[in-house]
Amino acid sequence: MNQKIGRMITVICLIAIVVIVSFFLNGMTIHHIQGINLQQTFLQTLYQRGMTEGAVTREEIYCNSKTLFFENEAGQKAAATYVKSIFGDKWEQVFLLELEKEETLNKEGVPSLIDDHIFQYEMKYEQKEDGTLEISLTGKQKPVLAIRLFGMGVVIAAAVVGRIVGVWLGRDKIGRLIKENEKKNKS
Repeated sequence: MNQKIGRMITVICLIAIVVIVSFFLNGMTIHHIQGINLQQTFLQTLYQRGMTEGAVTREEIYCNSKTLFFENEAGQKAAATYVKSIFGDKWEQVFLLELEKEETLNKEGVPSLIDDHIFQYEMKYEQKEDGTLEISLTGKQKPVLAIRLFGMGVVIAAAVVGRIVGVWLGRDKIGRLIKENEKKNKS
């Protein structure tokens, strides 16, 4: 009976660990936007924020992120960056930039740190002389997925080594107890 309870506890703990690790690898967020609805969600967000009817003019994909650009006849502009889940076609918005008519960005642009669950990099949102919005990468990419997987590998290796040492020490202790009992029984 105790072995069954122990096995159930072990299975429950392993399932919990898998869920936690998956959540960790996916950037500790829940991605709720279906890929097919990405443009529609972007436009709906802009309409809710007061942007009048317009359209997505283009999209740029970089690694595991996608940036959508918006313009309308009233001169309003917007750009939003979405990050894809590493487990499917679900997306989450990580940055939104809105510009009203006649509003311009400063020459330095607007920097934003993007963690797309595979890499972490800084994107700079800039405005060209003709008024169109552009993005560019600045700095180096940091391989966050590789770092997370390496960290998990170290933890798993430590757990396995700890378990092996624990079993070995437990057997050694049991062996000593058996020898001590044999000596007591002989005397």
